[in-house]
Amino acid sequence: MTEGQRSHLDFKNDSAEVDILRRWLAGLEHDRGTRATLRRCRSPGEVELMPEFHRLWWQIKPLATKAYPQSLAAVVGLVSQLKADTGPKITLAAQMGRPLDRDRATLSGLRFRRLLAITERDDLYTAMTRVLRHLDGQANLADLAQGVYGWNDYVRKQWAYAYYEVAPNKEA
Repeated sequence: MTEGQRSHLDFKNDSAEVDILRRWLAGLEHDRGTRATLRRCRSPGEVELMPEFHRLWWQIKPLATKAYPQSLAAVVGLVSQLKADTGPKITLAAQMGRPLDRDRATLSGLRFRRLLAITERDDLYTAMTRVLRHLDGQANLADLAQGVYGWNDYVRKQWAYAYYEVAPNKEA
């Protein structure tokens, strides 16, 4: 491990990975064709075939001794769906659980439970694409990247705590 290099990639809000990801996303604003192509990808495998993914991969890969391209491809494809980064004020799961009105969360409890049941990355990619559309393309970029990159039981439990903390009682 070289100096400044970690064992795993970490997408916390103030990390180098998130800074690179934000700059990369800002660059897509000037390259709408590439962004549109990334948005049409139906799986992380399709994202991995895109040159724009590889440009980002070679920037982020040196930050950690273990970096997983399929996980990063899922992040890249989903981040390309964002219209706006809402910043660290609210987690993605809390945004999904935030009440639309007195009795309903932004993302229904049933949809949220189905999301948490997903274990395969391709299925997660498809579901999160739908979630981001439901949120009108506005989400916490760092939290999205951290959750999708590291999708496991721990992440699912953290998301459940954040969602149910704010979701109306009817959704629980």
